[in-house]
Amino acid sequence: MWFVVLRRGLVGVLVAIAAVLPCRVHPEERPRNHLAGQTSPYLLAHVHDPVDWYPWGPEALAKARQENKLIFLSIGYATCHWCHVMGRESFHDAQIARLLNEHFVCIKIDREERPDIDLVYMTALAVYQQLAGLAPHAGWPLTMVLTPEGEPFVGGTYFPPRDGDRPGLPGLLPLLEKIHEVWRDQPQRIKDDAAVVAKATREALQRQPPADKSLLSVQRIDAALADLAEQFDPTYGGFGYTPDGRQPKFPHPTRLHLLLEAVRRRGDAQARQMLVLTLTRMAEGGLWDHVGGGFFRYCVDRYWNVPHFEKMLADNAQLAALYAQAWEVLQATDAPADAAGGPRSDPVAAAGTAYEPDELLADLETVARQTCDFVLRELTDADGAFYSALDADAPGGEGAYYRWRREELRQALPAQSWELAVAVLGLDGPPPGGAEGWVVQRGRSWSAIGRERGVSPRELRRQWEPVRQQLFEARNRRPRPATDTKVLAAENGLMIGALADVGRVLGEPRYVEASGRAADAVLARLRTSQGRLLRSYAGGHARGEAFLHDYAFLVDGLLRLHRATGDAQWLAAASALTRQQIALFADEPRGGFFYTARAHEPLLARGKEMLDGALPAGNAVAADNLLALAALHGDASYRALVEPTLAAGLAATAQQPGRAARLAVALWHWLSTTDEAPARP
Repeated sequence: MWFVVLRRGLVGVLVAIAAVLPCRVHPEERPRNHLAGQTSPYLLAHVHDPVDWYPWGPEALAKARQENKLIFLSIGYATCHWCHVMGRESFHDAQIARLLNEHFVCIKIDREERPDIDLVYMTALAVYQQLAGLAPHAGWPLTMVLTPEGEPFVGGTYFPPRDGDRPGLPGLLPLLEKIHEVWRDQPQRIKDDAAVVAKATREALQRQPPADKSLLSVQRIDAALADLAEQFDPTYGGFGYTPDGRQPKFPHPTRLHLLLEAVRRRGDAQARQMLVLTLTRMAEGGLWDHVGGGFFRYCVDRYWNVPHFEKMLADNAQLAALYAQAWEVLQATDAPADAAGGPRSDPVAAAGTAYEPDELLADLETVARQTCDFVLRELTDADGAFYSALDADAPGGEGAYYRWRREELRQALPAQSWELAVAVLGLDGPPPGGAEGWVVQRGRSWSAIGRERGVSPRELRRQWEPVRQQLFEARNRRPRPATDTKVLAAENGLMIGALADVGRVLGEPRYVEASGRAADAVLARLRTSQGRLLRSYAGGHARGEAFLHDYAFLVDGLLRLHRATGDAQWLAAASALTRQQIALFADEPRGGFFYTARAHEPLLARGKEMLDGALPAGNAVAADNLLALAALHGDASYRALVEPTLAAGLAATAQQPGRAARLAVALWHWLSTTDEAPARP
């Protein structure tokens, strides 16, 4: 089979690295391809490529069929570092562009505009890897070759231009030449292999075990918690690691959300230990921007030292809410002061941290506030809606905006500030960012640093704030990373909910006001006259039918805003969108909701989203929304949809309970309610 023929050449090709890339449009005098007229910053960044890119649509698909040409599909997004590396290396290469233009129809997709296409072909990549006996790897750029009918038969992620350009990775040019040769001389070979891959992809997307109501029990929640405990890093927090420290580590907010629920509902000591250790290590290390606030995408190491430097709205929304909710829950569940007025017991002693209780709460509050402040300062448009992301790349390379040389730090600070910075940032040791410079991070608790300096953690934090401001002002004079200015419905829903939660929990009205302003903007821009939701807004235009997670996340955000304000307009908007969601997405015979709407463009398959990824599973959030609306309206019809949604989701995720953490939270809410509103952390 074709994928077996290519196996030797493709082993090691798939590089799972999410990073960032500047979205720069080339000078207007250069020829433009068929991406002209698009609104996505990612697509517009490729409008002057020598590759004759088409957007996904009828024109490109018809051209492939009419001319009997294979489709070269490239899927990425604006803050994807390796997407732009491949763009610079391969799609600006005259020889590669000539080959692609002559023998392929080339389609470029922004995965954030079309997550449905990305889901289908990312699934196809996993199927192809399994059939070819390759190690499973995924990421972007997603590179797939399809038949003229859109059936995938071979793929990968990042490819260098030629063999030998990067050790162990085959080159794109010889791979394309081989594919063209086989298509020219033995097309049936490719068609046969594509049929196998397409069939297996459809089965993977449409596979749904019968809904199993016996799974609607606390034992399923316990299984998810046990799965998380097995994956937990007991030294540095987080989930998934290798002893050599080289495996990337992601924050996984949905998993932390489940741990928080276990602490809140039953005072689970193990869950508390895992939660607090992870939150504190992330806040001390390089994942958190200690100068400007906000979280980076993930860290490349076990120790939270070196991040991939893109900042995504979705990550920051989830983590801002999580830190505020943790502040609320831990404050409420800590032991009170004793009768003699002694200190409260340390809620994190078992986690092996050096944190004192009040210091922990102060850190959680600071991170929540500064994350919101970062989003409002750098990812908010004039009307209050939120942009998608900040690039990692800037003039000087990936992370150049955020890294420091020791002498740069020294020049940015007066003598008194420098002396404090040395103690707080560990500037008398080697840089945690390696030879490329300091990634500013604390690395230790305020208590540990304060003991060395003879000051309290509170006083040390007060002294540090002007030093942070001095570093912030110095960094602001550097060339800035680019911004992906798309406004996405789902991601805005997450941030609307986060601001509402942080404002409510911390008693900060300006965050709640910002949440309401964003809700107004999104509802005005991203709804049709019939009330249907649209996916994205950019360049003055809204486009694309919304997906399940757009409806679910925006409804969730509106419900959290309603809780923070009591304003009935947000409940009314959430209810209207939910009615649309049920009409467009519900799978009444089997339970749950499809990822795409009934009238959506047909792809290889119409599947459901039950497992968490970088975003929570849409069905899990939808179930929680229905439960809340049932209680708020006293409407049993909403509640009637919750049980089949949970039963379908739990059956589909039975073998991966840790990856269905958000579904476990929704199950917990369902189990603990009858007619009362679910307790939302």
